[in-house]
Amino acid sequence: MSKTERAHYDADGLGPARGRRPRPDRRRERPAGAGPQTARGGGVKASGGLGMRAELPVLVTCQQLQQQLNVTQSAAYRLMRQLGTIRFPGSRRVYVRQEDVHRLIEESTTR
Repeated sequence: MSKTERAHYDADGLGPARGRRPRPDRRRERPAGAGPQTARGGGVKASGGLGMRAELPVLVTCQQLQQQLNVTQSAAYRLMRQLGTIRFPGSRRVYVRQEDVHRLIEESTTR
């Protein structure tokens, strides 16, 4: 067996090396009697604890506006400039509240 062939096998010589180590099992056992978890698994309900509001606002990006309203990217950016934008620290993505978008559409609609 040549050096290049040996390099393709793991240390035991049992089979081809995968190039990555297997990931450890990250699942944790939940203690008995633990309450329901949120979608993120934090264990804190949105309606209780830590002073969180019951309902968080729905945030949309420019790309989501384009898809929902079937408009061009420039039109979606023009809409976003008319609304208050939200940008989280450390993130480059810009969001707007969906309720603000609905309000702007209603105000801009003429009958």
